[in-house]
Amino acid sequence: MELETNFNRDHLLKLVPNLLMSIPMHALSHTDRD
Repeated sequence: MELETNFNRDHLLKLVPNLLMSIPMHALSHTDRD
């Protein structure tokens, strides 16, 4: 169970930064179009 939790946490730690980086990129694209 511990390994599973660690895997999920590691996966989230990698996904969260990707999502945070993706959001600003979309915002910049919208600003660029405007």
